[in-house]
Amino acid sequence: MTDTTNIPSPEATGPSTVAAEGWLLRRRPGAPDEDRVVALGRDAAHCTELLDGGDSWLVARGRPVPPASVVLMFPGVGDQRPGLSRDLYHAVPAYRAELDRVSEMLRPLLDQDLRELLLTDESGPTGWSLRELLQRDAGGPLSRTSLAQPLVFALEYCLARLLLHWGVRPAALVGYSIGEYVAACVAGVLDIRDALTLVTRRAALIEEVPAGAMLVVMLDPGDLAEHLRDDLWLAAVNGAGLCQVSGTPSAVARLAERLTSAGVATLPAPARHAFHSPLMDPVARPLERLLENIPLTPPSIPVLSNVTGDWLTDEEACSPGYWARHLCQPVQFAGNLARMWGMPRVLAVEVGAGQMLTSLANQHPARPRGPGTPPVVATLTSRGNDHGEVAAMARVLAHAWANGAWEPTAAGSGPADAERGKSWTSR
Repeated sequence: MTDTTNIPSPEATGPSTVAAEGWLLRRRPGAPDEDRVVALGRDAAHCTELLDGGDSWLVARGRPVPPASVVLMFPGVGDQRPGLSRDLYHAVPAYRAELDRVSEMLRPLLDQDLRELLLTDESGPTGWSLRELLQRDAGGPLSRTSLAQPLVFALEYCLARLLLHWGVRPAALVGYSIGEYVAACVAGVLDIRDALTLVTRRAALIEEVPAGAMLVVMLDPGDLAEHLRDDLWLAAVNGAGLCQVSGTPSAVARLAERLTSAGVATLPAPARHAFHSPLMDPVARPLERLLENIPLTPPSIPVLSNVTGDWLTDEEACSPGYWARHLCQPVQFAGNLARMWGMPRVLAVEVGAGQMLTSLANQHPARPRGPGTPPVVATLTSRGNDHGEVAAMARVLAHAWANGAWEPTAAGSGPADAERGKSWTSR
């Protein structure tokens, strides 16, 4: 058996264990310049067992020197579902307080309490089953852009605020579509109240636009261009041989048939509108006018731009016209990832539901490989995670600590955030 010591806590006078809802973070002792290993277990004995070999999902390994650069990645809509973050809400007071605060701000804007959806069980507050909530086009609340986008924004913002509260300090931020608004708000470009008003109004404007459709296509932009005829536009470049197309429903259906006949793989995207295309032009000018009355400030944390694929400049961040173009132009996410992977020792964290950005980041050709390379981790759902939301969030801290990007020494870090009986600090 391997001896273990605990990750120190700011409240503890002696050794302590970082924990939440029974999950503990324990490290294997070693010299400061050695690789770090930390286990996420149910108790001290479980941690020791994991450190001696066990569920790899529950063990983080990394090099603390040089420290990794944390990049928070915020996805767009598509993976939202009822019950998201319910366990986290009940287990972690800081998250509960933040979600309560944001939900109260959103209530008069949406005429809907966000918590009724995020904290529900599978039957949902409306009586629909989980499958109906996710699949109904006409009535399912999470299929409506006017609700889905504010919900996704609020969820991702609150998760990011929790990581910041725990002491995680991102070196950069990147979002996908509406996720870039989250990144901008976390970076201080937008005040949270203004951001919620903007996102809610933007989503309502989109609902007024005629229906559209989107299609994932396994082609490079150059090869795809010859297939883009009337009513079809490139909407996103996600990676090598991976694009999205927006257009009218009939045009997208015809494109899918043509490409399938040509042996090109396609997949319908779960979208009711033709995002990031000229079909969003009717929204652009009203959105720009709205932004002209909202204070915009340069980002305090570097943010990557979907519009250019490069770093968001101060001028762009403060320009209402930039955010109007953002809705109508293709998402250059492959370029964002190239810039991200050009940073030193990146620990990328997908902050939200699903693993789309995790997959894109891992598959990008610029992704560093080899020993000592930090992983890409997800906050709420991770492949192979049968351990729940609290464990997934604690796992982010484990990988950040193992890679020198987080130390539980600042006020407000994870160990300080506790409920009686479910303490982050256990002596």
